[in-house]
Amino acid sequence: TLLNPDLLDSAIRETEHLKKSFAKLELGKYPIQRLKGIGQKYFVSYKERHSFSRAVEFCSQQGLDLALPQNEEENIALTQFFGDVNKEAWINADMNNRPLTFTKWGEGQPDKSIEATGCTMLSENGVWRVTHEFLVPYRRGLGPHVNNVCEF
Repeated sequence: TLLNPDLLDSAIRETEHLKKSFAKLELGKYPIQRLKGIGQKYFVSYKERHSFSRAVEFCSQQGLDLALPQNEEENIALTQFFGDVNKEAWINADMNNRPLTFTKWGEGQPDKSIEATGCTMLSENGVWRVTHEFLVPYRRGLGPHVNNVCEF
């Protein structure tokens, strides 16, 4: 059976994209804490906990995006990413005004009163909620720190 040339070209492009993505991870100045592949996506954590705005900036500096689950499998994987402790993580819901193809909003969410200025957090039970950064509990006086997970 002959290989479809279009399929082969697509596989080569995907392999090159993955090589470049992994090279970025290896060259980064932050040690990778966790890396998990789900389908065609990878979630990566660098042992960093940030405010929402810093999490977005941090992922961007690594050439990555803040994580956004696109289906239930990814949502569960992200919820389980850190094991039994500190499961909350910032997620990239609607930051680029793109339509969400999957959501897991908690009851009463998204909170319309703060939706425009709020940040979206994945809670430890896997539901999403909009909150202000300053409403997140402060950790040792350093500001509101929640798990930072990037994706590629």
